[in-house]
Amino acid sequence: MNWNHFIGFALAGIFFQIAASILAFLNKRKPALWMEACGLAVLGVFIAGFWITAQRPPLASMGETRLWYAFFLGLCGLGVYAAYRYRWILGLGTLLSTVFLLLNLFRPELQTRPLMPILQSGWFIPHVIVYIFAYGLLSVSFLLSLYSLFRPRHTANTQLMAHIDQLTRLGAGFILTGICLGAIWAKQAWGYFWTWDPKETWALITLLCYGIYIGMRQCNAVQAIFRDRSCAFVQMLGFIALQISWYGINYLKAAQGMSVHTYA
Repeated sequence: MNWNHFIGFALAGIFFQIAASILAFLNKRKPALWMEACGLAVLGVFIAGFWITAQRPPLASMGETRLWYAFFLGLCGLGVYAAYRYRWILGLGTLLSTVFLLLNLFRPELQTRPLMPILQSGWFIPHVIVYIFAYGLLSVSFLLSLYSLFRPRHTANTQLMAHIDQLTRLGAGFILTGICLGAIWAKQAWGYFWTWDPKETWALITLLCYGIYIGMRQCNAVQAIFRDRSCAFVQMLGFIALQISWYGINYLKAAQGMSVHTYA
């Protein structure tokens, strides 16, 4: 299985996710859950098949990480819908997931070369997968924060913000885990835990942004000054930093030619 087969899997996955979104809006909860699960299964089968065929984890190019991101975004959206029953979350998640799947259709950014020796480390798979899973969690928390900004001001946000807090803490925890895994890998590969590589720096900035958000939400005195909407804006700044950390560094002049994390 290779990228030539991707269009069929991508369109099938998008179809199932759109169907799940419509069913969720119609309050058909169980059919929506099954449809979303089918969409995830389609993407999962392609990832597994690609992995087996290529004899390497599909994590070596930007297009391959977008594939994992679409999968984890759908998985996290499914979990949030099942747990919290926000009928619109599948629709927003599908919209964001579809954008990245379509990018892979029009600009797959293939990696046809064998993995370089440094990427054949046992730390490579958990390091990258933990990061992408964190991106999925924090993307869902971003969608919830975006929704909170457009809710009527008189509407109680207590439960919604509590759910955003839970997802943000979990996502930030996975980012911290990814940083630690990467530091151990770097120590084995280059002899240094931290080198201030642009990717490392932006990963730290992303973690600090979410750390500020968590601190604001934990401190009652701060909450009196920074209400829910202000916290939501900080949450969104964290999401922007996340995008820069993931693929934005490819376009940063400082990262070109000197960062080991840019995708060729």
